[in-house]
Amino acid sequence: MQEIYFKKLNLDVNEKKHSFFSLNEEYLVVVLQSEIDTNEYVNNLYIYHIKEERMYCEYSVTTAEQITSVLKCKDAYLLIFDKEYEDGVIDETPNAYFWDPVKGFYKSFYAGRYINSIKIDNDQNIWIGYDEMGIFSMIDGELSEKGFNRFDSTCRIKPVLDKEKPHPIDHYYDSFVTGSYVYLFYNVVGEKILKKIDLELDKVVETRKINLDLGAICEHKSSLYLFVWDSLNYEISKALKTNDFVNYLELRLLDLQTNEKIVFTDITSHNNIIAGLDDYNNIYIGKITED
Repeated sequence: MQEIYFKKLNLDVNEKKHSFFSLNEEYLVVVLQSEIDTNEYVNNLYIYHIKEERMYCEYSVTTAEQITSVLKCKDAYLLIFDKEYEDGVIDETPNAYFWDPVKGFYKSFYAGRYINSIKIDNDQNIWIGYDEMGIFSMIDGELSEKGFNRFDSTCRIKPVLDKEKPHPIDHYYDSFVTGSYVYLFYNVVGEKILKKIDLELDKVVETRKINLDLGAICEHKSSLYLFVWDSLNYEISKALKTNDFVNYLELRLLDLQTNEKIVFTDITSHNNIIAGLDDYNNIYIGKITED
């Protein structure tokens, strides 16, 4: 059995605070959120420079509503706010806001209701997926009803070319960016579907059924590295390396310093970088470098 090694970051993640994180090709963004009063949240953003392997900067953003996701988009940050919606009632109040350390909040748009997945690709396109409450909102033409949307850098929807007529999505799990490809992972009539999009050709190049509960995907050379949730305890303790989705090699996830096994309770990926939160509230970052 081979290994993937992860470096533990020197960042104290208090289990009493709500935490989440995201990746782009240059930075890991870790958010620690605490509610200090009714309708008042303090969001501490810690920015880790991947190439330089150091904490780059940190910010504190106070909001009147809870945020659920933060993406670093060039020099700004995209914050997704948690909003409640009523079925059958049109409500396109902005729920996505751009924040700059100097300008503050300066731009917003409506990104769809009940967002449960958001990723950014290397061309600064934003991929947003929705859960069942957003998809089945009983509103014709609602952004969320398609299951996912791609927004370009100007926040306009950029459709994905698919020669096959896709079946309606019941639930969207996640998007995975692997350099020149984006993988879309969702459910259709009880079956998990993984759709591969070539960003250079700008079209779907592969669609397959898959019997795995994917938490993250990395691609390196000719191999895919799949980080799979355990169906019993919803943790990730291993990765699967494959070239064909038929034959798999199990890979252990190990701490670079201690060589001890890591069990992740949350995970994300971008290109060949993986970041995760373990069951002791430690943040780790790793990189796929060899076949």
